[in-house]
Amino acid sequence: MTLAANIMGTFLALVCVASSLGDFRRDPRIVASMNRLGVPVEKMPVLGVIKVLAALGIVVGFFLDRVHVLVGLCLALYFAIAVTAHVRVRDGVKHSAPAFVILVVAVAFALAAIGS
Repeated sequence: MTLAANIMGTFLALVCVASSLGDFRRDPRIVASMNRLGVPVEKMPVLGVIKVLAALGIVVGFFLDRVHVLVGLCLALYFAIAVTAHVRVRDGVKHSAPAFVILVVAVAFALAAIGS
C-alpha cells in the first residue's frame, strides 16, 4: 500500500471508531440526525458495530493484502447509502457534507488499494 492509502486508511479507521462511539452512546446530535433521516434510534448500535468492524478491517488490512479493497468498497457503499439518505430528506450541506467527504475518502482508499 502507498503512503497515501495508509493515511486514508488510518483516517477512515479513526472516523469509524469515533462515529461508532457516538452511535453506542446515543449522542444527542447523532440521534437528531437519525431522526431527520428516519432511521430508528434502536438501529444505532448496529450502525456502530458496522463501523467498528470496518475499522478493524482496515487494521487487519495493514497486515493482509487485499483486505483493504473489500473494506474500502464496503465503506464506500455504507457512506453512499448515508449520502443518499441525507439527499432523500433534503438535509442541508451542514448535515450531509461529512458523509459525502467520508464517501470520497473511502472511494479513493478503495481505488488506491485496488491499484497496489
